[in-house]
Amino acid sequence: MTQEELKQKIITLSQGNPGAAVFLTTAMRTDTIFSIVLVDELERMGLKGSALWVMYADICDHDLNKVGRLISTVPRAKVIEACLKQDRSGKQLIEEYLGGSL
Repeated sequence: MTQEELKQKIITLSQGNPGAAVFLTTAMRTDTIFSIVLVDELERMGLKGSALWVMYADICDHDLNKVGRLISTVPRAKVIEACLKQDRSGKQLIEEYLGGSL
């Protein structure tokens, strides 16, 4: 995937949500390989817009390492369910899979 293709995917996944755009561009600037894997996984999960901001800000405390642990450890259905919670309760849904700490 080229940088331009990755940028287009970020725009699409962000759905105009500034927080989601910050999350994805931060990932891209930090580690291109990680961001490619992340974007592909987010597309598979169907997560976009505000759900991405919930993942990054509410569940993972703005920590890309935590995002990596989340998507590699927690079952996909639970990640989706947690990220769709707009009331900060999503973090509680995944704690059991991460030994109570993310």
